[in-house]
Amino acid sequence: MSKIMIWVGQFDSEADFEKYMDQSAFRQWWKDYDEDNKELRCQFCKELGVMSYDEDFLIMKFTSDGLAGLLNLIPADTQKISLSIADKNITMANAVICYNCREGISPKKAENTTTMTYLGTFEFELSPEGMQGSNAGLEYMIWIGTTDKSREEFMEYFNQDEYMKEIRDYEEGRTKKRPNPDHRCQFCKDIGIKFYYPEFLKVEILDHLENPF
Repeated sequence: MSKIMIWVGQFDSEADFEKYMDQSAFRQWWKDYDEDNKELRCQFCKELGVMSYDEDFLIMKFTSDGLAGLLNLIPADTQKISLSIADKNITMANAVICYNCREGISPKKAENTTTMTYLGTFEFELSPEGMQGSNAGLEYMIWIGTTDKSREEFMEYFNQDEYMKEIRDYEEGRTKKRPNPDHRCQFCKDIGIKFYYPEFLKVEILDHLENPF
C-alpha cells in the first residue's frame, strides 16, 4: 500500500485555498521557456522549497464542515489522523492536501509549510476505519464499453511500464532525456494525461453482457 504525506490548514475561503495551490503561472512559464521561475511558484511550493508538485499525485479538498467534515475527506486511518491533529494542537482546519511520498517532496521539506500544518506520513486507504461508507472524499469517473479481447489483451491499453521507467530514469538523474509522451499508455493518450495512479484505477471485465445501470 502506498504512503502519503498529509497537511491540513484553515483558509478564509475555497478560492484562497486554490490560490495557495495554483501553479498555473509557473507551468505556463515552464511551457514557454523550458526553465523554472522561482517567483512564479505557488505559495505551497515556496514554503516547501520545491519548484512544483505533480498534480497527478495530489489530492486537495476543502470543506465548510470544519475538522469533523475534514476527517471524512482524508484517505488514511481516521484515528491516527485525529491523534496527530490533537498532538499538534490543531483546533481549526477546513482544507487538506495529500501527496504521494515518492513524488519529489522529502519529509524534511514537508515540515517547512507555515500556512498549513504537516501531519506526517500515513498509509493510503480509500475507506479508512472510523468513517462508515467513506470514499475519502474522492470523485470518480467511469467508462463502460464492450470488447472481444481477453483480459490480458485488454489490459495492455493501460500498460504504462515503459513511460513510467522513463520518468523514473529522468527524475533520478540516470538520463537527461525527457520522457517521450508517445510512450504513454493508450488510455492516458485518449484522455490527455501523462500517467495514472494505479491505486485509483479499477478495471472490471464481465464474461457476459448486462445492463451497466
